[in-house]
Amino acid sequence: MDDVLGSAESKLKMAKALASMKLTDQNIKLLGDKGAIPPLVKMISGNLESKASALGALLNLLINNTNKKCMANTGVVPLIMEHLFSSKFPSTIREASAIILERVMSDDGIQFLVDGNGARLELEPIIQNLLALQQNPSTSFSIRSHVLNALLGMVSAPDGQIVRTIAREGNAISILIPLVEGSHPKVCISVMKLLCYLSEGGSQEVSRFLSNKNKLQLFVSFLEDDSKADVQAATAGILANLPVSDSKLTAALIESEALPAIIKVIKSGTSDAKENAVGALLRFTDPSSVGTQHTVVQLGAYPILVNLLHSGTMLAKSKAAFAIGNLSLSSPHLSVAPVVNGCLCFMSAKPPVCRVHRGPCDVKTTFCLVKADALSALVKLLQEREGNIAGAAIHALATLVSDDDILSKGANVLHEEKAIDPVIEILSWGTAETIEEAVRLLEKLFNISEIVEAYASKARIHLVDLATQTHWGGSLRKKAANVLAQLEVTPEISSYF
Repeated sequence: MDDVLGSAESKLKMAKALASMKLTDQNIKLLGDKGAIPPLVKMISGNLESKASALGALLNLLINNTNKKCMANTGVVPLIMEHLFSSKFPSTIREASAIILERVMSDDGIQFLVDGNGARLELEPIIQNLLALQQNPSTSFSIRSHVLNALLGMVSAPDGQIVRTIAREGNAISILIPLVEGSHPKVCISVMKLLCYLSEGGSQEVSRFLSNKNKLQLFVSFLEDDSKADVQAATAGILANLPVSDSKLTAALIESEALPAIIKVIKSGTSDAKENAVGALLRFTDPSSVGTQHTVVQLGAYPILVNLLHSGTMLAKSKAAFAIGNLSLSSPHLSVAPVVNGCLCFMSAKPPVCRVHRGPCDVKTTFCLVKADALSALVKLLQEREGNIAGAAIHALATLVSDDDILSKGANVLHEEKAIDPVIEILSWGTAETIEEAVRLLEKLFNISEIVEAYASKARIHLVDLATQTHWGGSLRKKAANVLAQLEVTPEISSYF
């Protein structure tokens, strides 16, 4: 192809034509297959006119994703970054380089960050230079925006964990978070999405930023703005990533009216936004703060969470089940047995007692998952093999036997709702974490003699496998062995089947 194009002047004309043409996807792919890319890459090393024409043509050819690999194999990526990072080139050249890098990173992450021999380029200096462009006040909005999108492509890809680690170690969050305020909307959107990925596992920088009341209010306004669904989802994701143990932040979020905004997103946001918002809600369902739980329930979150168990994505269902479990942990202490006063002859009708708890229950005062009609949906989730959704369902259902005072009644309800068989079946297919949750629940249930009689033979087979197979961790094998030993002793506690 290089020889066919002929003189430098012919190549320049061809590059200009390719840059301005509106080509079909099929024609773009055909040009890549026929060898149009290597001569264009060579032209980038020419004069400014040659650079601009070649970059424009390459941009056009990148509309077809199959040309990415061919382009990367020519060694174009280091050349592109050389032009992007150097201030000696005009902004038009640098902007075209930024767009090419963005498109190369889009969907594929760092897969094509290679030299002409196919060797992986060193990530740390690349990420540092990309971040440095955000700190340079002379960097144009357009270049800044495309560079942020290139970074976003890198951190969000399946192999993005290594990029996220390097970026965090390079103070990326401290560099990016000031851009949330006063930036062009496109820059703000990209920054919020990046922060959502980079704040996974918690971020002191974000927590410090949100300790300022005005900045926290900015985040709340992002949650309230339904017109920018991607920013809404990213904001909820950032809040979900922050440590639940930060009680000051929880109090500040409540004071800033973030909680109603989060619940609204769970009810009517996009699927991604709902997933992230339920994660953000979890901090407000912490059983250590019944007062905060009460606020959550009074704002109408409980039926929304139950609805998610039926209609949400798998991740949303898992988080909703966990939140319901957190609320239900407080039910035994909030449901109080009615006190009998005076002569029995003149007593008014006794209020109905909950199937599980000691006294009358409802959703708003005792957070009872039975009264919330969550039970059947949670039992159904026990059969879901995706992610940790079954483990989250066990977390919620186990709250029905969390206290000795409700153990018999709770076990009876789980039996009646046909929850125990699927818990036992999890022992044969679950992850180590989910199986451990199941074993812990069975350990509780097998304190009831009728439960032992009904389910011991089925559970014993799986427990023997867990206790004897060496590929399971020592902790899990020991727990399984303990439950096996428990089955050999007749429990003294009795239920009332």
